[in-house]
Amino acid sequence: MRGTEKQKAFAEKLIAKMNEEFDGLLKICPEDFRGTFAGIKESYNREMANAYAGDVISLLINNDKTGLAWYKTLYYRVELGCDALEMNIKRNVYGK
Repeated sequence: MRGTEKQKAFAEKLIAKMNEEFDGLLKICPEDFRGTFAGIKESYNREMANAYAGDVISLLINNDKTGLAWYKTLYYRVELGCDALEMNIKRNVYGK
């Protein structure tokens, strides 16, 4: 991840929360979809590891929801976004 140490530290905290939310969703996800959803989580982490910390912060900040509502908010932010991270997630995670 690129950025200042302060940005990277804050982005890492937001990524940790993102992973907690994904893990919670994986627990309730129907078994048929767990593999796909686990792959989505891994892909998000891979994209964020190579991103600018400011883009990670912009994407993950202010999502105060939990569970499925949290994921929907994240997904819509990616769909509507146009920074480099959001475009990479659209292309590499969702194939759009």
